[in-house]
Amino acid sequence: MFFRCQSLPLSICALIISMGFINCAQAEASPFNDFLREFPTAYAIQGPSAGEGGDEQRFTRVYEELVTRLKLPPELSPKAIRERAENLRRDEKAPLLEHARADFVCRQYQQAEELALQAGDAAHRAKSRKPTDISSALQLAALAALERGQNDSALKYIQVAQGETDPKKDLPVWAQIQISLAHIHWRSGRPEEQINTLRLIHSEYLQAEGVTNPYTLYYHNELSAALYDDHQDAAAEKELRDILRVTETNFGADDVKTVSVRKNLARILESQDSFEDAETFRRAIIDTQKRTLGVDSPVTLRSRDQLVKNLFEQRKFPECEAEAIGLLELSQKELGVDHLVTLSCHLKLAQCQREQGMMAEAEAKLRTLQEQEIKVLGADHLETLNTAQDLGTCLNAQHKYAEAVTVLKPALGARVRLLNPDHRDTLDTRSQLGIAYQNTGSLEEAEIEFRAVLTALTKQLGKQHPKTVLATQRVSDLLTSPEAKTLMINNARTQLAKAVKTYGPNDTRTLNTQLNLAGTLTNQGQLTEAEKEYRLVHASLTRLLKEETPESLKILREVANALLNQNKWPEAEPIFLQVLRDQRRVLKPTDPEILQTLFLTGICLGQQNKINEARPILEECLAGTSKVPNILPAFVEKVKSVLDQIIQIQRQPKSDSKVATPAATARSAALPPAAQTTNDMQTINKPLPFKP
Repeated sequence: MFFRCQSLPLSICALIISMGFINCAQAEASPFNDFLREFPTAYAIQGPSAGEGGDEQRFTRVYEELVTRLKLPPELSPKAIRERAENLRRDEKAPLLEHARADFVCRQYQQAEELALQAGDAAHRAKSRKPTDISSALQLAALAALERGQNDSALKYIQVAQGETDPKKDLPVWAQIQISLAHIHWRSGRPEEQINTLRLIHSEYLQAEGVTNPYTLYYHNELSAALYDDHQDAAAEKELRDILRVTETNFGADDVKTVSVRKNLARILESQDSFEDAETFRRAIIDTQKRTLGVDSPVTLRSRDQLVKNLFEQRKFPECEAEAIGLLELSQKELGVDHLVTLSCHLKLAQCQREQGMMAEAEAKLRTLQEQEIKVLGADHLETLNTAQDLGTCLNAQHKYAEAVTVLKPALGARVRLLNPDHRDTLDTRSQLGIAYQNTGSLEEAEIEFRAVLTALTKQLGKQHPKTVLATQRVSDLLTSPEAKTLMINNARTQLAKAVKTYGPNDTRTLNTQLNLAGTLTNQGQLTEAEKEYRLVHASLTRLLKEETPESLKILREVANALLNQNKWPEAEPIFLQVLRDQRRVLKPTDPEILQTLFLTGICLGQQNKINEARPILEECLAGTSKVPNILPAFVEKVKSVLDQIIQIQRQPKSDSKVATPAATARSAALPPAAQTTNDMQTINKPLPFKP
């Protein structure tokens, strides 16, 4: 897990900041009151709970963090904390803010919000107004509102709290409010605002306290984590390398802060597939921990587990197996057979078997491991889901696609709940499930998963990244398969029949559905059938509208285009000329639709060797492209290319050559997408029903 403000336990932050968060409100000095004061912020930054028992697991993680950070006495067990919080809630004499914090611990968020607001109002109305108490109360109200899903209210409260703080007067208190604001932005899906807020906090600390101040490093870390969460991996790496230079220079190579930064830097290098560079950091971390903590330390063993995973990603299978076997022996002895490191070693050994072609052995090991993890960790634990992912991959590799669906489908549902739909692990499961669906004939479901992966990777990595290219190829291969082509047409016909039954044959909604069928037939090369559908739509539309309109003329042009693509040039020519004549009447001279028709008409004439008629049409089209904004460069180049061919033919004394550029190619390179009547992006489902 990468460090971030919503996930402190494995972060550099937890190591650098030993003094905990700022005590913004005056309260009785006691371990329980310290816990109450720190709990809401620590609980909120863990992020929302998911899955069965999520709230309890979240409470446990926060409790363990605060036990270490606040050095709580053993008698303050989770049970004792809850009992004392319940007692405090029933104490009518308890201060409002303490009562509100107790409500928060007991998950009574609405009451916590109301009491916190009352406490803030009381601090505002006090004879000696207390801005720090006001901001502390509003911060608690914001966090309680956030837990109730009232993000707008949370933002409103924290913005009011901002007005009560000043970085020049009390930087730590100001920063506390700002970090809550950043967290609210994150929870509300506003990463840019989150990043800007964190940059501001880091800048203020850098200016006031210097580069080596623990809080400067803490907020610098939070900034790099937010960049990572927003898939700005290169930017996050740059920030981390800056942090590493500071910690190495000022604290030494073996300091826990430096080691933590190395861990985080290794993680982000791996997220960019720079596994070889990350391996150098992983080995340096292990060497330091062996010296400072010992070979058998649980921390050292966890770092070795990360190295095993790194070696696997580099496909260094012999090294990976050797490291995993040695680690497995130590982990079973020091941590137990059910520990995560032990289970992870078993998983990596199974994965190495799978990658080296030992499918039956890998499948057996993965099934055994999955049963153990379900029993020990639960079906929705991330490690259990990792094993399910690999079992599904193994089953796909053995062509056991139906079994793979039964394993991967629930795993995907759990990953979407626990992570998010676009998380890298979620996308891996989507890809494998798509493969299983495709090979069991569930092409519509396969397309949904493949397109979801493609959409996410395009956004995260760009169109040229190898992973995006692979995802694009998967969609293309699916849609060009004979089975998918048949299914597309059948679905389009089914949708048309349903529309006719629901709305009648001449309703505009039905005609749109019929256009959808015509476009699908065109994409599948069934041009005669497509021509028929376009003619029917045009006839219905002109009857409905009583005259030719820009919309009906575009459809009539599609009739001509279908004829053109069937090499029925004499039949297409008069229709193109009719469309051109009527478009000149109903459209502005600079309308791109006229350019489209001019181009296709020129091609049609050229294909019939009517060179002297084609040339002025194409010259008019080329001249018009300079007068229309946002013309695609590809269209302009197409016009120039065809016109050049026409001119070359004219210069020859005798020639019966035809224009070489096919009409179908010319059409696909047309004007801006809005000028096209069919969608060049094929899909089995129209519109595509993306899953949440």
